Amino acid sequence: MSEAEIREIVKTYICSATFGQEDRLRALLHPNFQTAGQIGDAEHWFDRDAAIASCIRNAQPPEAPMPIWSIKSMTIFAQSAAVVVESRYNEALFTEILTFLLCAGDWRLAFKSFEISA
Repeated sequence: MSEAEIREIVKTYICSATFGQEDRLRALLHPNFQTAGQIGDAEHWFDRDAAIASCIRNAQPPEAPMPIWSIKSMTIFAQSAAVVVESRYNEALFTEILTFLLCAGDWRLAFKSFEISA
């Protein structure tokens, strides 16, 4: 997989998560997806269904702008990739470490750790 393809998958993830696009999230997140992170001093853990439900619950309206985001680092291996993404939305800074696995020819988001700060 090329860096351009990874960038496109990350963009799809950010858009889907921001706007609560359940079908796109289900297609992208591995069935065994897990995420954990910090929001302020609180630790949060989610499985795939809970993460999707959180995205839907916190979805921005369709007319809202996309977050401003950038890839801070990317490492691509034969069957996995790790990407560090920073994005800003509503004055908050989101830092996410995304781990993708190549599964049956498709790149799926398997793990995510995150922190959100003001």
